[in-house]
Amino acid sequence: MCWLKNVPLNQQMQLMRRSRPMINGSRLMRWQGYIIASIANVLKHQHQSMASAYDMLKSLKEMFGEQNCAAKQTAMKALLTTKMVEGSPVKDHMLKMMSYMNELEILGIVIDKKSQVEMIQQTLSDSFQQFRLNYNMKKIGLSLAKLLNELTVAESIIKQQTPLPVA
Repeated sequence: MCWLKNVPLNQQMQLMRRSRPMINGSRLMRWQGYIIASIANVLKHQHQSMASAYDMLKSLKEMFGEQNCAAKQTAMKALLTTKMVEGSPVKDHMLKMMSYMNELEILGIVIDKKSQVEMIQQTLSDSFQQFRLNYNMKKIGLSLAKLLNELTVAESIIKQQTPLPVA
């Protein structure tokens, strides 16, 4: 696997731009080789004739930049429209919300930790209303991992307090 795939495209372009004047012929060919090896066959033919690795990256960014925007919109919509279903496990809901936030971070949208906790609290079912009230009254600062633990404890207390239906 090419290490260049793990670097965001805009950072790759900056790296190429900074190192462009200092790269000798063999190093430039190696950079171009990395890029060509890491893209699909259809794109290889189109980009093999380009003069520099910088031009290749710029062309690829122009092609796929709009797809990244659509992916951001889809991930953000999923995060903002998710609501915990009453009676479903809070752990599953938290993990789903955390995965949406990780996806957004990968796409370049960074949400600070405090806002993440606030957003997750707003998606909880109504049975967690007392938990939200306590959190806001005490101004508790929690990480996502601690929030998951606290919500799991709160869920077990809520289940104990809920009377069983009588047949």
